[in-house]
Amino acid sequence: MKRIMLFVVTNLAIMMLLMVVFMVLSRVFGLGAMFDEAGINLTAVVVVSLVFGMGGAFISLPMVIALSTIFGHTVDKALFGNRNRVPGIGYFVISIERLQNRL
Repeated sequence: MKRIMLFVVTNLAIMMLLMVVFMVLSRVFGLGAMFDEAGINLTAVVVVSLVFGMGGAFISLPMVIALSTIFGHTVDKALFGNRNRVPGIGYFVISIERLQNRL
């Protein structure tokens, strides 16, 4: 639930930033008249960017999860497969596991 909330809040913050940038461009630099002449509706641009941004995030999220799972297990086995092989690695692994359990 926390991940979904952070996902939505981050995307909404990006959209708000995009809207602020458009407002600054249109009012401070006088590009609002140029946008109006070209028939560009800035609200529609923000909505389209929201749709494509969320769509791209939904597509990339499962890929990142899959790749991190595959590579994470591979690296974990390569480095910590045998805890007794490397001196002091047992304490390191136990510390990391404790930190993971706190989250």
